[in-house]
Amino acid sequence: VGDTPIDNSKLPIGTHALKLTKDGYNDYTQTFTLASSDTSKAIPVTLTKTTTQPNEQPANTPKTGTLSVTSSPTGAKVYINDNYKGITPLNLNLNSGGYNLKLSKDGYMDCKTSFSISQGETNYKNVPLSKVQGKATIHIDTNPHGALIYIDGKIIGNSPVYFYKIDSGIHEVKAQKDGYMDYIGNFEIRPNEVKTLDIPLSSLP
Repeated sequence: VGDTPIDNSKLPIGTHALKLTKDGYNDYTQTFTLASSDTSKAIPVTLTKTTTQPNEQPANTPKTGTLSVTSSPTGAKVYINDNYKGITPLNLNLNSGGYNLKLSKDGYMDCKTSFSISQGETNYKNVPLSKVQGKATIHIDTNPHGALIYIDGKIIGNSPVYFYKIDSGIHEVKAQKDGYMDYIGNFEIRPNEVKTLDIPLSSLP
């Protein structure tokens, strides 16, 4: 019939049921009777606040846990489900469930993994990062000049070739020039190394 206080509500003689509701309080119900001799009737009501039982969460409260993520070295950017969250070391309060984690730091390879969060628990992630191997530099010349140079089957130009960037490791080099025998050989180069190859070509018989 409305919000309290309610005055001068007209009701017929007889028994009636009263119910009061208010957010944050327990519902109140009561029956009352109006007699023909009653000219008015006042019903005072005191509402009691709702209480949460120990260890009980309200139904709409999300169940959360903690992610504690560190990296070696520190200072890596943290992404949860591709959303940036901060820099390691980092503690995050997350809803229960599964997630994807990515750590990124300049000079190091990105690290990706998955994890899950359980209610009231802390998931510790200590992520070691691997350095990005530096590119190496190769200079290749032939005698005579003008040979077509291949690295691992890919043409990189005519000799002399200078300042060609290449991954560290073992590679195959091939040199071709009309009137000369093909040259095929292997070389190894370390990260950030600068190496020079001088290739003598042999004339065809």
